[in-house]
Amino acid sequence: MAFQSVTPIRLAQAVITESYLSIYTCPTNARTYVKDMLVCNTQPGAVTVFINIVPDQAVVGEANAIYNSYAIAANTTFHWKGTQVLSQGDTIQVKGTAPTATFVSTATDNCFTTNTTGGTESNVLVTIANHNASDGDSVTFSGAVAVGGITAPQLNTTLTVASATTNTFIVVTAGAATSVATGGGTGITAAFDYGERPTITISGGEAT
Repeated sequence: MAFQSVTPIRLAQAVITESYLSIYTCPTNARTYVKDMLVCNTQPGAVTVFINIVPDQAVVGEANAIYNSYAIAANTTFHWKGTQVLSQGDTIQVKGTAPTATFVSTATDNCFTTNTTGGTESNVLVTIANHNASDGDSVTFSGAVAVGGITAPQLNTTLTVASATTNTFIVVTAGAATSVATGGGTGITAAFDYGERPTITISGGEAT
């Protein structure tokens, strides 16, 4: 088959997902030239991405990885330039982790403040400077001790961020405070999952 012309195009653009997602398939009776890949991580946490060019009928895996478990720092764009050639039925498949960041002592020392306002005794104010979380993100605590009647197991779990400001946010625990107190200890780890995964854009050309 003779390929007479190459049309430059944006081959694919998609938000990377937790499981492999096929974002491009080389058309029938064509050949695709991949020339440019951009992965834009707009979130305040690092991500890990996997990019594969999978031959027709093959199974995605390390054998066809272009980038395998590649780390991209927070607020960073990864840019690849080169040449990869796809034949009919070949696919580009991608996946990645959610952006994450972990805070430890001293940033998390005694970061919990309980309250006893009626109907909100389960709410705990968390103070961690520049945590970068937004409402709806998740945070997993470990190493905390009981404070104000909220037990350690009720703190050392995955909770949802609410009412976020630059340095504070609220989590709703399964407990109920019996006193107003600030504490939790000096061995706390706070692991944030910022939720939104990066976007990948792939450009090149299709020859027919």
